[in-house]
Amino acid sequence: MVEDDAQRAALTSPVRLELIEHLAAIGPASVRDLAARVGSTTHALHYHVRQLRDVGLLVPAGSRRSGARDETLYDLIAERIEISMDSSHGAQAGIKTARTILRKAERDFTAIAEAAPERLEAGDGMACRARARLSRGAHKEVLQHLAAIDRIFQRELKREHPPQARTEAFTMTVVFVPEV
Repeated sequence: MVEDDAQRAALTSPVRLELIEHLAAIGPASVRDLAARVGSTTHALHYHVRQLRDVGLLVPAGSRRSGARDETLYDLIAERIEISMDSSHGAQAGIKTARTILRKAERDFTAIAEAAPERLEAGDGMACRARARLSRGAHKEVLQHLAAIDRIFQRELKREHPPQARTEAFTMTVVFVPEV
């Protein structure tokens, strides 16, 4: 659970959040591995990896030979990194992180809507907003369903699919909060 202010600040970058997602999926990786996975250059990612390492969210996890050089492998400090939204740890950091997550969701949705709008029309994705007054039992039930969906994503993130497997990357962003 990320509660440290410097760590929370490091997670206000969509790039760094994406790096963490990929490391959770593939385990220890070099900057070159990450660049290939996110479609970026190693030069562009070194800064972000250094930021995550400096605040203690990434740790060196060995090295390997790459041509004439050794490259450092990095891994997450934990199998799963969650951001504390506890107000005692600074509401502003939580707000900035939520804003970053929502900006990333907007980019993801815009990309598919522009590149393949027929996918959304076919029901392959959705964006929705719901509002209701929930009983304590209904509130707990929603949290249980969201946790179950999260477990599906975590399970599939770790599963190795053979190259011929018909899989497709999906992203999910959920904000479930009480109204003021």
